[in-house]
Amino acid sequence: MTGPAPTSPARTIAALETDLLQTSLELRRASEEYEALASAFRATSERLRDAGAAIAASHDEVARVTATLRAELEAARRGRDEAARKLQEVCSTRVWRLGNLYWRFLRRLGLLPARAEGETGPAPDPPLAPAAPAPADPVLAGTSLSAAPPPVEAPARTFGLRRDPVVPGLPDVVCFSIVEWEFLFQRPQQLLSRLADLGHRVFYVSQFLEPAPGAPEVHRLRPRVYALRLHGSAARLFSGELTSTDAEAVFASLAMLGEREGIASAVSVVHQPFWWPVAERARRALGWKVLYDCMDDHASFLTNASAVEGVERGILGSADGVVVSSRALEARARLAGRRVTLVPNGCDVEYFSTVTRRSRGARPTVGFYGCIADWFDSDLVADVAQRRPEWDFLLIGPTYLADLTRLPALPNVSFPGVVPYGELVGRIDGVDVFILPFRRTSLTMAANPVKAYEIMATGRPLVSVPLPELEPFGDLVRFGTGPAEFEERIDEALREDDPAIAERRRAFARRNSWDARALQLEELVSSLGDREDPGPTRPGEGT
Repeated sequence: MTGPAPTSPARTIAALETDLLQTSLELRRASEEYEALASAFRATSERLRDAGAAIAASHDEVARVTATLRAELEAARRGRDEAARKLQEVCSTRVWRLGNLYWRFLRRLGLLPARAEGETGPAPDPPLAPAAPAPADPVLAGTSLSAAPPPVEAPARTFGLRRDPVVPGLPDVVCFSIVEWEFLFQRPQQLLSRLADLGHRVFYVSQFLEPAPGAPEVHRLRPRVYALRLHGSAARLFSGELTSTDAEAVFASLAMLGEREGIASAVSVVHQPFWWPVAERARRALGWKVLYDCMDDHASFLTNASAVEGVERGILGSADGVVVSSRALEARARLAGRRVTLVPNGCDVEYFSTVTRRSRGARPTVGFYGCIADWFDSDLVADVAQRRPEWDFLLIGPTYLADLTRLPALPNVSFPGVVPYGELVGRIDGVDVFILPFRRTSLTMAANPVKAYEIMATGRPLVSVPLPELEPFGDLVRFGTGPAEFEERIDEALREDDPAIAERRRAFARRNSWDARALQLEELVSSLGDREDPGPTRPGEGT
């Protein structure tokens, strides 16, 4: 009897990366809740401080009023005793009833203390009234009015955060992101993780900004990679433009980060033109060179603000280095008269090559994974799925901005949602043919699809609409336009039974690995980060 097959190192590493991402996300959520509590605590502390100052300032006035009240109470006591004597006389007359009513009236006014039943003799001294009323503010309720305790500053949140040392001679990388680190694990995370493995510290700036000023908190995502949110603006990536005032406020937060983390030499890697005013300000003030990594036709995104095209012209014309992911983006960047480095997308060969050998089931499975958005041709997939009800269609990924008018109603189409990167290979093991059913738009015509390289590493067939960036794949990819042709190409791929072409796909993937792409990017980053005194070489290199 044999046990379960051992898990490959690549899958184990990917699973650990996913666990790290999930833990980081949970820590970030916890830290946001902690920050909300800390903000409430600080607000309460301020109110207590103000209350304490007010109480201290009014101490003399309270003492004066207390003395006056004591004198008035003593006079009232004498008057009360005199009134009690007169009432005793009245009680012996026929006007007792009127006197009794008068007695009760005095008690109600508080001029006479309540007496126990049968008690005689003069009334005891009433207790001294409080010097000040109890506070109405619930925050102050239950506190001593004589001396408010000094507020205690909230402890710095760490969550076990550790700092990785700077490697002399290697600049830090401050990445102004286009997507959150915990989202789909693609070009940004793949390249920056490898830069970190090569020795660079990476500070990954979230696309969300905190409106309050201050230094950002950092969260360690993996060795030498930190996520953070800059402070000083309520603007959000894609939905607006950073004004000069906003950029100055955000830069102030960035400068605090640089001072606190000891960032002496750095390169700003910009993934979205929105960040250009901040990166340019950091270059002028801190000497951080700017490397623009253009991976998409940003003006074609529906979620981008209309101003992005103008901002991108600014960064294309002024950045210290420009990297592009596709030939179409390269041609456009060269129109700005820039020297451009083409660094296409790639794949994690070791991870995706662990897909098991294709086994043909009773019902073939046609699969897609990635963002299912407005560039995804839902009608094309729905048409093919209706024409071939004996095929199952597995569509993995978020469906934000997708046209889901027809697909969810089809019984042979399923949407499992987002699958963590570390679990992705196990989820696509059963896919017989992969598809790239993109609409042919300016966005997709300029895109260099990451998943095409990853699918090559699996050895499985890929059917796609014709895209310029897939031309170098040659006969490793089948192309189809329209439902009938797309269906025919999928049918051909399902009948494919040639181990040689599967191995050719894997060889193509090995030539286009993320490791190779990262070495290209690292060379650019290191050259931009060179200083007059570069310091010692990277550990392991000769001197």
